[in-house]
Amino acid sequence: KDLTISILCQNTKDMDLAALIILGVLIVKGKRYLNNLGFKCQINGDFPLDPNVKELFIFSGLPKHLNLLREISPQVEILDPFNTINDTNLETHNIINYYNNCLKRNGYQLNDKGLIYFNRLINEIVDNAIIHNGYKGKFYCGGFYSHNLRKGQLSIISFGNSMYESLNSESTSDNIKFKIKEYINNQKKFYDLTYNEEMSWTVFALQYKISRLNNDETPDRGTGTIQFIEAFMEMGQTLQNEKPMMSLVSGNTHILFDGTYTLKEEKINNELVKVIAFNKDNNLKDKPDKNYVKDLNTKFPGVIINIEFYVDSAYLDRFKEEDKNER
Repeated sequence: KDLTISILCQNTKDMDLAALIILGVLIVKGKRYLNNLGFKCQINGDFPLDPNVKELFIFSGLPKHLNLLREISPQVEILDPFNTINDTNLETHNIINYYNNCLKRNGYQLNDKGLIYFNRLINEIVDNAIIHNGYKGKFYCGGFYSHNLRKGQLSIISFGNSMYESLNSESTSDNIKFKIKEYINNQKKFYDLTYNEEMSWTVFALQYKISRLNNDETPDRGTGTIQFIEAFMEMGQTLQNEKPMMSLVSGNTHILFDGTYTLKEEKINNELVKVIAFNKDNNLKDKPDKNYVKDLNTKFPGVIINIEFYVDSAYLDRFKEEDKNER
């Protein structure tokens, strides 16, 4: 009853934190399940040869929980994804503390205004992960920052309902259902082998104040996720024009953020509304760009938000100065 689980990634050239967390969940949970069945599991394999990929792999949290790692490098800031507690406020605090520590390593930290702003955005994302998961859903938050590279990743992974499944719920308010129906009616003519109804729902779920929980009692729900991504896009650049890359995966949909498409105010029904339509004219009546809204040809049971960002002191100095001049 001896089993060996091998992790073969020696020649891996690229890797993101979200993939490592999912791998870790499968291994840790799978090993526990097999042990309960009476099997004795051993873990072996090899580390990636690429030094940057190896650093990410080592400090992703997985080797530590497999008792393969004894010490944490002082050059690395991590948010351990396997210490998750289903408490919105605690997880929000952990994420903000992680990001603030990344900034502190470069002589910065969030001021009171920044703390309040990020707290609101992250709180809604984590709250969504807990509320929308469905029965026995789980979520994980992981972070990795290399001081040597001045580069980090933050991942929020929710196992459970997709954004489409959550929004397409009986509990969604009539007002939101009406807006969804209006949007879908404009999108139907674009459906083909690469673009389908679930993908269009996922795009619409990112729009301002679109949420299953947005109603008369909670009229501000549905603003956190996209504003959170936009904030990292704005702050996580460098003067060398290196831009953060972010992705959102939910159900069969993958959405890429690289700054090409951003939130902009558009006039809809004589009202200014923040919109991100992922197309040239930022028009929700047009089809999203297929290079940024993609069909996965498979389904992930939940939501993955993975953010790759930089902490560049020179850029943050300019960003701070521009923000001060705009006041």
